[in-house]
Amino acid sequence: MDPAAFQDSFTAWINAACNALGFCHIPIDGKSVRGARGPDGTCLHLVSAWAVGCRLSLAQVAVPDGGNEITAIPRLLRLLDLRGALVSIDAIGCQKEIAAQIRDGGGDYLLALKENQPTLYADVESCFERAWAADYRGVRHDLFATTERGHGRYEERAYTVLYEPAGLSTRADWRDLRSVVRVIRTRQEGEGEESIETAYYVSSSTATAAVLGEAARAHWGIENGQHWCLDVLFGEDRCRARAGHAAENLAWLRKMMLSLLRQDGGKGTAPTKQLRAAADDDYRRHLLNLLCK
Repeated sequence: MDPAAFQDSFTAWINAACNALGFCHIPIDGKSVRGARGPDGTCLHLVSAWAVGCRLSLAQVAVPDGGNEITAIPRLLRLLDLRGALVSIDAIGCQKEIAAQIRDGGGDYLLALKENQPTLYADVESCFERAWAADYRGVRHDLFATTERGHGRYEERAYTVLYEPAGLSTRADWRDLRSVVRVIRTRQEGEGEESIETAYYVSSSTATAAVLGEAARAHWGIENGQHWCLDVLFGEDRCRARAGHAAENLAWLRKMMLSLLRQDGGKGTAPTKQLRAAADDDYRRHLLNLLCK
């Protein structure tokens, strides 16, 4: 089956399932299907969009041979209805063209910023230093913090958002850039040494620090909520299928099954439902009927 046709059917169903979501946070991230590695050492790499609120995969595209995620992300964005959504992407997707495409689609972007954009990174860093030195006087900003303790670990996250930031020399190149975000993560495990990490983001959103901070943190939910489940529940990285379109179509099928298990409102964990589906014809019919709702 042509992967594009499979994708169209899946996307039509998932759009219907997500029709009433309203505001939606959509992280975009890539994953390699390692078991599909060929004799030349390359393997299928997919870029997926994930709906945080309902923990569903929205769409996927394969990275072309010899390409990277930057070439695949625009194709993925064209498959999505971005109106009212906040789209988060890690540093590889921090590109002017991608930001503009998200805004053209009616969404807001939250892009992780690293040294791959050296001028913008230095400007944002300086912007926060100046605001701190002035004790944020005359600077429109918002603050939010969280702390967690458990299992011998202490973690604190301090979020600061500066709105309409001044002093960004390339700001005009970034469509509707309205805020910059700083996240300082302080972590200590047991009696070990305390570690501090600082991350920066650029965004077209003027949401609160609580909303943007939660989105920055929830971005990595795609790793646990989708990538981990695909490997552990469905053995994706162990699957050796790679002839023709097999690897890409099977990746679609796994995502569809994971979505169906989560759409089912019955009791039990995903592994329990998976086992039940293998043994119970009526339950399989029930899951397939969810596609028609």
